[in-house]
Amino acid sequence: QALLSADEALVMIAPTRFGTLIWAVTRDTVKWVRADLTGKEINAKVSALRCGLDIARWAEGAPDCLAHNNQAPERDLLPFDTALAHELYRALIGPVEDAIGNRHILLSGADALTTLPFHVLVTEPPPQGATIAERLKGVAWLGQRQPLTTLASVASLKSQRQRLGDRAPKPFVAFANPLLVGDLGTDRRAFDR
Repeated sequence: QALLSADEALVMIAPTRFGTLIWAVTRDTVKWVRADLTGKEINAKVSALRCGLDIARWAEGAPDCLAHNNQAPERDLLPFDTALAHELYRALIGPVEDAIGNRHILLSGADALTTLPFHVLVTEPPPQGATIAERLKGVAWLGQRQPLTTLASVASLKSQRQRLGDRAPKPFVAFANPLLVGDLGTDRRAFDR
């Protein structure tokens, strides 16, 4: 708690085979809840959700993605499952939402949650529509509502704060290894030489 500023909330999510433990810690509050989703269920849901984020998996044929989502990509849009993103938000963040408030969320997850970009979770029931574009229009993304930082572990927060101080002087965002060329990024190899 002493490492957190007044506008920060630390959320730790630990899936187990019996359910998921969720802690929310702010400078003056601690809340603990147990969600019914097991680690195995979370792994399956995260894998399904990532199918709507990874164009390379679709380009490779992605039978597991078709198994999760009967709808193939439309033009340049992957079939991102906004309903599943909302379900995961309700299960993992919703129970501690009152403790978090509008604070900057520092997230630490385990297992498949380390591969989930929490920014794409959906905070409100998503719009309905026949096409992917209709379903994505007006979605209430968690990442647009409030800032999030994913931590490698809770211990990394202490390490970062001791070495770097409480805050960086300016905001920073980084994207690792993006595919920036071609429709599917398949022509990238020409640029890697």
